[in-house]
Amino acid sequence: MCSPTCCSGKSPIARRLQAIRQQRMEEEEALRRPKPVICTPESELYAYGEIEAMAEHIMKVCQMRPRIGLICGHFLRQLVDIIEEPVLIPFEDIPQFPVCSTLEGACNHLVVGTVMGATVMAMQDRFHTYEGYQLASSVLPVRVMKLCGVQHILLTCAAAAVNPQYAVGDIMLIKDHINMLGMFDRTPLTGAHDPRFGVRKLAMTRAYDRHLLETSLEIGRELGFDDCLQVGVFGCLCGPTCKTNAEGEMLRVMGVDAVGMSLVHEVIVSHHSGLKIFSLGIITLAASKDDETHEVAEAQETQETQEIEMPMQRLQACTDLISRLIYCIHNNL
Repeated sequence: MCSPTCCSGKSPIARRLQAIRQQRMEEEEALRRPKPVICTPESELYAYGEIEAMAEHIMKVCQMRPRIGLICGHFLRQLVDIIEEPVLIPFEDIPQFPVCSTLEGACNHLVVGTVMGATVMAMQDRFHTYEGYQLASSVLPVRVMKLCGVQHILLTCAAAAVNPQYAVGDIMLIKDHINMLGMFDRTPLTGAHDPRFGVRKLAMTRAYDRHLLETSLEIGRELGFDDCLQVGVFGCLCGPTCKTNAEGEMLRVMGVDAVGMSLVHEVIVSHHSGLKIFSLGIITLAASKDDETHEVAEAQETQETQEIEMPMQRLQACTDLISRLIYCIHNNL
């Protein structure tokens, strides 16, 4: 003869209650388990139609079609001062455009105006990936500039020297780059391909426009910048940490002359968009002299000091070089 417990467990009500308890246990267990995170590919974060809407808003506000784009690093933000009759377009007014909220004193607007007769669209600062922005957000201004009508783009940044011949204040005209992030499958072109942006597989062998590089060299020599003008290879690091001594030695062997934490992503998308590219970096940190110098904290402290003490004539040299280059582009010189 079976026990009451055995029989009661076989009743329809008991089985239903047991099933409910089991379901609740499974739901609680599922809540405790970490949910899988599926990252949206970089190329899919901003659709073509969304970027087109951003460009249309900018064109409606400024009532002009820029032909030259300018993206300044934080250190060279005064380059925007050369723009005449500037129209400021706040980022928050542009549909779905990100905002530089992580940097104190960040300039959250685009500037559209003229430089020596040329119509220019400029952006002070940029969206750094080490501040938490996606690569797609970092390169979004380039996409927007392209749809606004930009044909040439000028990119500037601060850089740390790897080449021991480079001094603080030198201006390095960039002839090529080594994309350290790209070697680890981090590029702004990852994901689904929209042919309206450009080709699927992009050759980077001629990303930097040789004519613009040669023209800028001639301008620099005419202005008397021979003592501080360099031509070199730029390396892109993740940031915000500086390179170690061992990394510096490796980069020297690879042929890198200076490194930074930006610019290369914008070069990739500019080249993908068919823009003619000119880039320069101003050296704000000297290369290590020996194996016992420049630990990370010391390097950062030294960089801050050197940025404050940067001779104003070197900053003015960058401004003169960029403004003369814009004039040459506008007049097809």
